[in-house]
Amino acid sequence: RHVLRWGVRIPTTTRLFCTREGASGVPAELLDLKGKRRRSAIRQFLKRDEPFSNPHVPASPMEGDRKHTFLSENLLASVVKVYCVAASPNHQQPWQRKHQSQSSGSGFILDSHNRLIITNAHVTMDATFVEVRRHGLAARFQAEILYVGHPCDLALLTVEDDDFWSEMPSESLELADIPHLQDEVKVVGYPTGGDQISITSGVVSRIEQQQYSHAMLSPHLLAIQIDAAINPGNSGGPALLGRKVVGVAFQTLSGLENVGFIIPSVIINRFMEDFWRSTGDQGSQHLKHFPGFCSLGIYCQAAIHEGLRSYLQMSPKHTGVVLFDLMPTSSANGILFPMDVLLEIDGYPIGNDGTVAFRGREHIRFDHLLVMKSRGQLVQFRVLRKGEELNVTVPTDLYRNLAINHHEHPWGPSYVVFGGMV
Repeated sequence: RHVLRWGVRIPTTTRLFCTREGASGVPAELLDLKGKRRRSAIRQFLKRDEPFSNPHVPASPMEGDRKHTFLSENLLASVVKVYCVAASPNHQQPWQRKHQSQSSGSGFILDSHNRLIITNAHVTMDATFVEVRRHGLAARFQAEILYVGHPCDLALLTVEDDDFWSEMPSESLELADIPHLQDEVKVVGYPTGGDQISITSGVVSRIEQQQYSHAMLSPHLLAIQIDAAINPGNSGGPALLGRKVVGVAFQTLSGLENVGFIIPSVIINRFMEDFWRSTGDQGSQHLKHFPGFCSLGIYCQAAIHEGLRSYLQMSPKHTGVVLFDLMPTSSANGILFPMDVLLEIDGYPIGNDGTVAFRGREHIRFDHLLVMKSRGQLVQFRVLRKGEELNVTVPTDLYRNLAINHHEHPWGPSYVVFGGMV
């Protein structure tokens, strides 16, 4: 004899352990019964049609306060699936493009008033035709790429069709600050394996600068590592902490499990600031590109070895990094010199490992303060040079790598035909 409960057979001979407070959901008056009467009453109680409930812990996702545990439909309505038809430039025959291919990704409505949708740049790379579909709608709508930032792997889309923006919920997605370690986040998007929206959960595992795989020639940028599942198709989707967006899903580490990365809100805000500067509040109908992040173009090493510290006349109280080379395009040429020890940046002490205090016991590399500046802004350094401490000011400039990144030239290579070949 068994009791069937939610598809699980529980032998009636198994002793039921219940507390007087009803932690198992069984009324206390049934627990007062003895022997067979108690077992029979509990068995009849479990056969009732009402959902099994627990006054302390909801036993079903349909119980309890959904608005605090689950993402509301209004929030999910801001998430979109992005469909792209792309044709990459042909560098061997630059007058034509390669064969078309189709792909899909995710995105979300960042600003409904200005009709802006954000996704990853690699989702729309080389796109010739883009469509989006909102969660809860069956129809696809043609989208236009407004702004692309390959260095930070972000892109802005817009949809002109009014039907797409009709009946937009009042509750929309907003950007939040950088989350803390162990904060629980949910990644929402449209990964491969299905056509409907997908939600995975995880925690914030690490916060530090990473190399964005879409921009291998750009500076390392701040990224948030999470252990929520991020699969192909999730790119461009939001990572939510409660009702707010803490990042955009964009990459994983191949060969490892539960290691995914999201672009934090500080990078998104920096991208949006440049967008509004370049287009104005009215937007633009022409595709424009994010110029990139600032960098001094310097190479540094840790000042840990005692022999090196002694040679540089660093006292035990000194912490910092040693500048050993500058790029030819560096804006610091003539201001900073090889073998300078960078002690502070904008008043923040630099550790011997090249990090500055970020939040509590957390540290990040000091060049994060550089990439967050706009072109032309000044950065203050305290430098140890030949045993003497100096204050120097360096203007920031855009990162310039002499190697060409083809991602940043989506219009294709330039060429000239100068003669025939037999």
